[in-house]
Amino acid sequence: MTGSSRGPKDRIPTEADFRGPREAWERLGLAIRRGDKDAALKELTPAAKQRLAPVFDTIGSKSTALNLEELGSIRSVMLAGEGLA
Repeated sequence: MTGSSRGPKDRIPTEADFRGPREAWERLGLAIRRGDKDAALKELTPAAKQRLAPVFDTIGSKSTALNLEELGSIRSVMLAGEGLA
């Protein structure tokens, strides 16, 4: 082939090329936040499942659902002074 031809490896990725992976990461994050190990593992490759299943077990056994009542009220504050953005 000559230098002016563009092969598949030279193609510039489009937004559509990233949609699938982004959606998979989003589903994985949602499943982890819900504590749904089975749904999280479905988003992983076989090698990643084998490597990360014990991590999900550990996280699941040590986490509890967020109780908003325990957080108390939210206060607004204003920071001012040198060195603050």
